[in-house]
Amino acid sequence: MNVAVSPPTVEVRRNHLIGLVGAAVTLGAASAWALGIAIETGSAPRLSTVEASTRDVSSAEAVLAPLGADARAYVEAIMAMTDAELGAAFGAPARP
Repeated sequence: MNVAVSPPTVEVRRNHLIGLVGAAVTLGAASAWALGIAIETGSAPRLSTVEASTRDVSSAEAVLAPLGADARAYVEAIMAMTDAELGAAFGAPARP
């Protein structure tokens, strides 16, 4: 004799379901915020304008060599910007 047994179901009250969904949304938002802060602050050291200007010129030339004239001029113009100018141009706050 075979008896069909349906799997047990879990009934969740509406308030509990709303709370569970709210907790999941809050956890997702907190994770996204923490990831955004980690990306914004970055872990790589940033060269100051003075340090950037005293870098080895041969390494900069090696990086810029494959670029066309227009792209090279664009990159050189960005490299010459101060932190405040970079913040104004790209929407990021100037670093102290």
